[in-house]
Amino acid sequence: PPPSPPPPEFGISESSLTAATLNDVALVSDAVGWLVGDSDFIAKTIDGGGTWATGRSGLPTPSEGLNRYAWHGIGMCSLRHGWIVGTFSTIALTLDGGATWQLQTGVNTEMERRLNAVQCVSAGVPTGLPADPGPRTRDIAVAVGDGDVILRTHNGGVTWTEQDSNTEGMNFLTVYFINSTWGWAAGTDPLRRILHTKTGGTSWNFQSYQTGAGSLHRVVFAADGLMGWAVGKERLILKTSNGGVAWKAAGGNCGLEDRAGVA
Repeated sequence: PPPSPPPPEFGISESSLTAATLNDVALVSDAVGWLVGDSDFIAKTIDGGGTWATGRSGLPTPSEGLNRYAWHGIGMCSLRHGWIVGTFSTIALTLDGGATWQLQTGVNTEMERRLNAVQCVSAGVPTGLPADPGPRTRDIAVAVGDGDVILRTHNGGVTWTEQDSNTEGMNFLTVYFINSTWGWAAGTDPLRRILHTKTGGTSWNFQSYQTGAGSLHRVVFAADGLMGWAVGKERLILKTSNGGVAWKAAGGNCGLEDRAGVA
């Protein structure tokens, strides 16, 4: 059967898509994906990016002078269930494919900081009735942000607990998991470090690189956990073939001042 149409809360608007400041993208299949950005911008595609339905979360902001949230990251566990993260240490959950969003109130962090990325580590099973797709209380996810923040949920977002990154003054911009245990996090760090976990985000170790300004915007790995790439400021591209034990500069000059993404 043909794919279901976008939820009614969204309206097709090419002009709003091109005018938006976009910060992150998440794909859960060849056809379905989301974009998020500033001014509470959320967009969804069900045809592999051929068309986008744009909308907003509609959530109230904690600041009287701020009209809308800026969403900096999105991570989906399935076609229906995932999170968006952004300013004020805000995490919002959807259980219906983005038709509605609800603020997560169990975020445990000492300060309100900007969260920049979130990824589903492992998907649990629905715990409601067969007709109810959620909540998926065993979903595990990790969110990262400014000020050394790494947050982890092991119960589908009911609570988010800050993990010890063993860093100081590092702003995390990206997090990437290949399975339920192995993952990497990176961002702006004058000591040029990439963090690696083998415990699903409960503990982290340092990897290092020697090139560039110490600002990585994105890190990705192949499914084997050995081949990986990271990109960042000043046209930096890094590559590893041994799981991050050693990172080396790679690639040529594509003419871009900063490299913000790799997939």
